[in-house]
Amino acid sequence: MTNSRPPILTALVWTYLDVYHVLRTAWRSGLVALAIVVVGAFALVGGPLLVSYDPVGQAIVRLFIMVGLCALLTPFLLAQLRLTLLGEPPPLYAFEPRNPRFQLFFGWLAVSAVILSAPSFLLVLMTPNGPEYYSGADPIDAPTPVLIHAARLAAWMLIMRLGILLPAVAIDAPGATWQNAFDDSRRHGWYIPVVTFVALIPFGLLGAAAPSLRSLGGPLLLRAFVDVGLRAAGFLLLVVIPMLIAARLYQAVGAKLNEPSHV
Repeated sequence: MTNSRPPILTALVWTYLDVYHVLRTAWRSGLVALAIVVVGAFALVGGPLLVSYDPVGQAIVRLFIMVGLCALLTPFLLAQLRLTLLGEPPPLYAFEPRNPRFQLFFGWLAVSAVILSAPSFLLVLMTPNGPEYYSGADPIDAPTPVLIHAARLAAWMLIMRLGILLPAVAIDAPGATWQNAFDDSRRHGWYIPVVTFVALIPFGLLGAAAPSLRSLGGPLLLRAFVDVGLRAAGFLLLVVIPMLIAARLYQAVGAKLNEPSHV
């Protein structure tokens, strides 16, 4: 460990090379993960509406579905991190809930989902109850106070600080604790979001072209399938790219994460 992160341009090159390597090597498991995200997208939209009419109840159902998605995506994300950091050939889809590595990785992934969902819960609690259906977006005509924006920013910054913990867990690093992740990521909390934002610009341009693709005509079912597929692929990249960036940052600055724990 050099305790020195790579320059942003170097990190971008590494990120695109890593994404290419993952797509070329693990495309089969990537298709499985994409199918899971597609089904999960429908569940996140429709599930809360079917279970509860109460906005708070719908938010809780949505969080449970997100945690379930975390469990189903854990094999894919674990495999990609081990491929990137160890060169380990990925299995098709090793769903091993009894494996301690799986449990720890899923646990922290679920914690991340809870942290990112907390501002939405806060917003729902601050919004007067009414005959509204909550499906993940901000309730219609609901005020978005400064407190909510601050909570969202705080949640993302906390996740960025914890980001290098997941690669450490994936390769069974001896010091894979949140305290060591916070220690090693000090002074690097802005690095992952900045590199991630720049790395996602080309994919964002493709996303901007998606409405044009959907308006080309053809059967409604086919256009709906293309729409959902593009959104699911975008979501998967939004998860995978920051994780690959975190893996390289962990390689560079994860000193304490690699020290044996003295607990």
